[in-house]
Amino acid sequence: KWGEMFAKEQQFDKLAEGVDTSSALLTLAKLHDVELPITQTVNDVINNKITKADAIKFLLARDALLYVEVI
Repeated sequence: KWGEMFAKEQQFDKLAEGVDTSSALLTLAKLHDVELPITQTVNDVINNKITKADAIKFLLARDALLYVEVI
């Protein structure tokens, strides 16, 4: 619900799980050298560092990556 309200630029006064923890997740990702482009982009939008339109453009412009699990 928070995302819908945010996209419509409406106030959301309830707890939205993940909104406050995205920065903590990014701190852990940096510590473990893990790239989290979606989390980073969402965090940037939440904190008004980029617009929603720019976030969509950024994510859609990323190259598809091959992820391989190493055992």
